[in-house]
Amino acid sequence: MDPSAVDSLSPLRAGKRAAILEGARAVFLREGFGGSNMDEVAQAAGVGKQTVYRHFGTKEALFESLLGEMCAGLFQPLAPEGRSLRDALRAIGESHVRTMTAPANLALLRIVVAEAERFPGLARRFHAAGATAPTTYVAAILLRETGISDSRAEELAATFLEMVKGPAFLRLLLGAAPSSWNESFERQIGEAVAYVSGQLPARSPAAR
Repeated sequence: MDPSAVDSLSPLRAGKRAAILEGARAVFLREGFGGSNMDEVAQAAGVGKQTVYRHFGTKEALFESLLGEMCAGLFQPLAPEGRSLRDALRAIGESHVRTMTAPANLALLRIVVAEAERFPGLARRFHAAGATAPTTYVAAILLRETGISDSRAEELAATFLEMVKGPAFLRLLLGAAPSSWNESFERQIGEAVAYVSGQLPARSPAAR
């Protein structure tokens, strides 16, 4: 549903829509798309099945609405003002890892990968929110602070974000216990900051 249409809903309908999305979140993240049905969503939301259909029409439409909203919340930029470039990069790395390794977001990524062929638009939205947006953000900081070229800033930003996730992220995605990889992420973030700093011009504050 278009955001302006959502805003125009009555408080009662908006409340039911929110309840349906929350119920769908629990069901889809637990069962996936193929393993879930609208009866389960209605039960989890505390509404009738026909109410679910009135709001979303089809299971596919509900799935796309829910995952689209979840994807939109994947990237929240930090304010780097008052920090050194190294400190800003570390804070961004820590925030990115926290976001991408949140249980709901790991479950979201698993579903997006599993359903990418059926819902290619969701895969693109996930990539835009989880990869393109943070890469553009980091690249803009590097450009502002160092004066390197646009293409080099984009390249370093993408490498940085992949390094902070590193192999520990794949292990989590495949079901490893989160607590066992905390030190790995700390090490990966430190190595990513050091790598990017080492690639910057000698006059850059982060390279000194």
